[in-house]
Amino acid sequence: MIVLKIPYTEIPVPACEAFPEEKVRYVPSLLTTLEYEGMVSQFFFRSIIDSGADNCIFPASYGRILNIPVEGGKKYPYVGAAGSGIAYFHPAPQEAPPVKAGRNGTAVPKGNNLEATAVKPWSGVHRVRVWVEIEKKPCCFDGYCGFADALTDVGLGLLGRHGFFDLFQSVKFLQNERLTELELKV
Repeated sequence: MIVLKIPYTEIPVPACEAFPEEKVRYVPSLLTTLEYEGMVSQFFFRSIIDSGADNCIFPASYGRILNIPVEGGKKYPYVGAAGSGIAYFHPAPQEAPPVKAGRNGTAVPKGNNLEATAVKPWSGVHRVRVWVEIEKKPCCFDGYCGFADALTDVGLGLLGRHGFFDLFQSVKFLQNERLTELELKV
């Protein structure tokens, strides 16, 4: 059993009437970047590991920076705790590069859909790859991703149950320890 441990991220929060003493929140998140048709974004952003999110959705502005034809994706009206909107979904690459190396240089079991490897270009349309940093190692997965304008103002992505959680045998949130555990499928 391989378990990846991800410490919660400290995110500053503005002062508010409801929680005047709260200065930071600790959230389960991963450093993220996106790749489209072999081009990798030159910036990183946080994506919340969100058990309340059905799917993986990212700020539409980030997709547009990579020249993803955001509105050319399949429309998905969504409703969340923070509101509702439209996300446009784009399919994963058809030809993913082979798995190269995993934690501590060991082989990643095939079929777990995570890899730590160099970027390899592919051809085709609407091919989005998501890169995340887990235990200080770059990992990627090819997912059916949505892009929503509503997330642009927040500047955070969502890693949801379909597309992210289903890559793992289990996902555990250890709130008191401020830790998320991702158990790889083997």
